Amino acid sequence: MPDQVRQIEEIMRVNLRTTVAIGGPQRREQSDYPVGALEQLIRNALLHRTYDASTMPVKVYWYSNRIEIMNPGGLYGEVNPDTIWQNVTAYRNPLLAEGLKMLGVVERFGYGLTQACRALEANGNPPLMTQFEPNYTLFKVEPAQ
Repeated sequence: MPDQVRQIEEIMRVNLRTTVAIGGPQRREQSDYPVGALEQLIRNALLHRTYDASTMPVKVYWYSNRIEIMNPGGLYGEVNPDTIWQNVTAYRNPLLAEGLKMLGVVERFGYGLTQACRALEANGNPPLMTQFEPNYTLFKVEPAQ
């Protein structure tokens, strides 16, 4: 799993477009998508997907006007469309969660999505769009304006 995380994040970095503003007191760089937000969303999808009833992988679609990250399995346990933004946690895969934390892939449980939203806002991206269905979860990210 850590190797998969590193591979998808390397591919993600290759596809980012960064603009550079030269002039004035400082050079300013801005990517169309903040790396930190995408890392959090991808790691969240890998950790929270269902591994029981589906062979569908986590999917990352990179379109010209958005990125979609979809994982099999809807919200789990105490987590619902309202509580997911309140750092409520429920672990469909507790052994995987603990392993990823021990390996340094996950830093802190329950804060990845709020971190992603803050990174998107700080980068000038529109708010994260979500779709929560019984059999999948979808996150849509649009580029910074």
